Amino acid sequence: MIKISLKILLVALISSFVLFFNSDNSRGCGPYYDEYDNYYKIFEASLFDINYLKPFFLSDYIFNDVDEDGSIGPRFDNLKEWLLYFDNKPSIDDVEKFIYATKKNDLEILSDESSKVSELWKSNSVLLYADKNKLILALEYLKYAKLCEPFVAYSDKWEEPKKDSVVMDGLLNTAIDLYNKSNSSFFKERYAYQAIRLAHYSKQYIKTLNLFDKYFGKQKTGSYLWSFGHYAGATKSLGNTAKSNVLFARLFDTCPSRSRQALISFKFDWDSLLTETIKLY
Repeated sequence: MIKISLKILLVALISSFVLFFNSDNSRGCGPYYDEYDNYYKIFEASLFDINYLKPFFLSDYIFNDVDEDGSIGPRFDNLKEWLLYFDNKPSIDDVEKFIYATKKNDLEILSDESSKVSELWKSNSVLLYADKNKLILALEYLKYAKLCEPFVAYSDKWEEPKKDSVVMDGLLNTAIDLYNKSNSSFFKERYAYQAIRLAHYSKQYIKTLNLFDKYFGKQKTGSYLWSFGHYAGATKSLGNTAKSNVLFARLFDTCPSRSRQALISFKFDWDSLLTETIKLY
């Protein structure tokens, strides 16, 4: 019941594509929602009573507000997996702080048992209840992940991540090395994801595909779906748009936290592309 047919998505996108590109875009940065404007929905709420489709009940490229910590938000999947990694012992709020609010200096202090932990972290249930060995592995991973963030994550919605191919290539090789050294399936998947994301954002598209096939070709767990999004993006950048449309449609259908990006990435500039996409489905 929850599955959304690719054909439904295709039909909906055809209509929205025509309407969107015949609209007035003269208002500047936008688009902005005005209650008096006529917007065209991709999914009609009365027909699709599915919670994670609510962001798409407003219009094609103007989404309803979304709770970033809810099932449609990108953090939700990640926090669920981290909570499970910590054996469901800490509170999810403390896990969120531990993953997202820590800075490089925090991680160094938390890694050093002789250091005085600040009041901010002293009562955090991750530090109080998590298995010591699991905590050590988590701190080491987060130190590495924080190094990658400036090159792969948007700190400001108006600014793209930094692009330094030399540094990014070094971080990519580090991720592969850490993957090979790790004995934890949880962190092996995350190091693989970091490598795939770095390859994609540094425009090494063939390498992106090869890394995905190498690390996730035979499994669909953990960081698979997020890595799959980069696989689809690299496929599109290599010019195989019809195939990428199918991949993005699958991502939309199976990963709510990546559904908005999948919809934006779906492309059909001409009828033949749409026909080719449907044939590949």
